[in-house]
Amino acid sequence: MKKIVYIIALIGIMSLFLAGCAKKDSDSSSSSSTSTSSDGGGGTAAATGAPLLSGAISSSSSSSSRTLSEARNFRHLLGRSSERSRYNLRVSDCTAKAYDPTDDSLKATTTAADNGTYTFTESQLTKGVMYRVSVECTYGGETVKMSTYGAASNSSDNATTADIDPQSTAAAAYVKKALVKAVVKGLSSTTASGTTAEKREKTLGDLNSLVNNLQTTVDKSMADGAMEYPDDPTKVSTLEDAVNSVSITSITSSSRESARTSYAGTTDFDTAMSNAQSDDDWYIPPTLNSELAGAAAEGAQKLICAPWTTVPDSDSDKEAQIKECAKVFAENMLLALKWNLIIRNDDSSNKGAL
Repeated sequence: MKKIVYIIALIGIMSLFLAGCAKKDSDSSSSSSTSTSSDGGGGTAAATGAPLLSGAISSSSSSSSRTLSEARNFRHLLGRSSERSRYNLRVSDCTAKAYDPTDDSLKATTTAADNGTYTFTESQLTKGVMYRVSVECTYGGETVKMSTYGAASNSSDNATTADIDPQSTAAAAYVKKALVKAVVKGLSSTTASGTTAEKREKTLGDLNSLVNNLQTTVDKSMADGAMEYPDDPTKVSTLEDAVNSVSITSITSSSRESARTSYAGTTDFDTAMSNAQSDDDWYIPPTLNSELAGAAAEGAQKLICAPWTTVPDSDSDKEAQIKECAKVFAENMLLALKWNLIIRNDDSSNKGAL
């Protein structure tokens, strides 16, 4: 009889143990992210399939803990505090959205997991396509926004990683600035044909390569210590709002006569970006704008140097297009690649001069 009592007691203990394990498994499953994608009509649809793009969302940048002693060769850093703000706070309740950088259209939305990671799946994104991922989170009782660029993986077996933090947000802002420069350069072409939308599409045609090169340029400037940014989600959030307040589709030629210098939207973009950066928190090296312009010229090449679909009637038109193509190549080589070039000055009597 005692044996039966012992067995019943043992079964009861095991039942309680198994119930506790089941509850633990249920609790852990609740930390997974919830994903939705655009259904084309402004609504959302549940995400399914393998992950294509994912990353961790953080309130501080892993490479930003540089001290003044480590940056002693950069005079512009002297007198700045090396202390990064509110390291003990973490972002929470994050929602991530994936946008098409060529027209700023929303493609998918996902809710980040409790551990601060977001994931987009193959039912939401197109494999191999570049996206701008923007997150909105709670940080210290405030709503903050940060972003990065990342290409959806070409394989269902291995998702691309694109982490988001203040550094990635600062870099993303300058990537968009360079994309705007590329579009402006494409629209300023006096020889390329097509509507504004067609020119923009061709200029941003090889977006993956263009964005990767731009990110490399900005990241190198940050890693070298030449560019300083605030490692604070609230401060980079101001910049995030500013650069995304102007859509890249709003960059249009304001008039044919002033096409080389005046573009609707560019002034708003530059002003918004400048106003969002305090001199106390940001230092942008004077060379960065020219480096971005050189990298942006790579995009303009896709439009200006595209093979002729229709051969120009006159030799002068052919020479004009070839010369404009040569100029944009030279700009990329000089400003982005830092090559030394020897070229002739512009001379109407010399066909070989630029």
